[in-house]
Amino acid sequence: MFYNREREISFLRSLASAEGFSFIYLIGRRRIGKTSLVFQALGDVPYVLVPKNAGEAAVRNLFSLNLGFSARRLSELLRLHFSSQNLLFIDEVQNIGPFPLLLSEFQEAVDWLERKGSGLLVAAGSSLSLTSQLFESSQSPLYRRAHARLILPPLPLKEAWKWAFAITEGNLEDAIILTLCFGGIPYYYRVGKKFFNGDARRLLKELFFYPNSILGNEAEVVLSSEFRGKFTIFRDIIFAIGLGKTREAEIASFLQIKQTTLHKYVNFLEKHGFLGRESFIAKRKKSLYIKDPILGLLFSCKNQNFEKCFEAFCGNRFKHILRENLDIFTGQRLLKTGKYLGKKPDGSPFEIDLVGEGEREVFLGECKWGEKVDGIRVESSLQEKAKFFPTKKRKELLVFARGFKRRPKKAMGFDLRDIVKFILSPP
Repeated sequence: MFYNREREISFLRSLASAEGFSFIYLIGRRRIGKTSLVFQALGDVPYVLVPKNAGEAAVRNLFSLNLGFSARRLSELLRLHFSSQNLLFIDEVQNIGPFPLLLSEFQEAVDWLERKGSGLLVAAGSSLSLTSQLFESSQSPLYRRAHARLILPPLPLKEAWKWAFAITEGNLEDAIILTLCFGGIPYYYRVGKKFFNGDARRLLKELFFYPNSILGNEAEVVLSSEFRGKFTIFRDIIFAIGLGKTREAEIASFLQIKQTTLHKYVNFLEKHGFLGRESFIAKRKKSLYIKDPILGLLFSCKNQNFEKCFEAFCGNRFKHILRENLDIFTGQRLLKTGKYLGKKPDGSPFEIDLVGEGEREVFLGECKWGEKVDGIRVESSLQEKAKFFPTKKRKELLVFARGFKRRPKKAMGFDLRDIVKFILSPP
């Protein structure tokens, strides 16, 4: 199965058919589908996968073997290849980084091809930081050599839902569970399709949580490929957030490191999409959360009672997804979204799960991860909270749930069927 990526496919094909020589680098989180994208767009393209921790001589031999030429220098191998071929895909290109001589020879080949060659060279890397540094650092021989950069983000929610429905054959409950856990990462849907046995919860336990599970060390695989020597500090930060430490001061205290030191690591994790910050409407306060869904699942539920922590995880992810896509359900572009913490006149605190501010309306919503939610009761509670939300705009109320025992009467109510309808066919 292959969903979405039409823009990226069209872009790669246009470069492949363009006159002269083109060089592009492709970056994205591990498991995001970079290799699949290139083969989907360009077909059976000549391919070199650069292994991690291989020596310089081994990398040279690998290029020689895969390209079918014998030469002492990488620059000569690439020139020979493009003399008879017009496409080449180099995967995990960041693994060339430790070898200055190879990088210089790579630069020499690209410069020569720029002047006299033709075709398309695609280089992809699963380490966001190392691959970016390879092409964007002024200290690198490949600095500004590429003609374009293609960043591959997670799939949009609509495409993720389609994939989940295809795997579960339209089962709403299982489809939303897979979407909450896999997010927009294609690899997990491919693996899920192979092993799906009619029960999403059992599938997740078998993939990630049983002894000898095929993806049991997935957190280490993802983080070590990105952070290498600093793997442990990034892992510990995410672990602390998984335990409920959502402020930098709390995390620094828990890990016993300086907050100024912690801040640069947190910024890096945010920049590359592993962490996010939840906004609190009408307040400057923001709280950290694990934005990457698989890491969130693993760090929240590893070594815990799976059934108990899994339901809590799904409830939180349910809120995040709805908050991020609230405009789909309101039918208008929202100026800001977040959640709200306030106090009633008697001093008692209250929280509103979902807040979206439009031009004329404010949408206030509650989100319940339950199958038999009493929508009228939730609506009544939300109406009471809405009285104390500070705004002069008209207030519209929304209630989301997996299923309702009683639907709300005045608030807009959305169960799973409604949510799917809006996501797959937004108004």
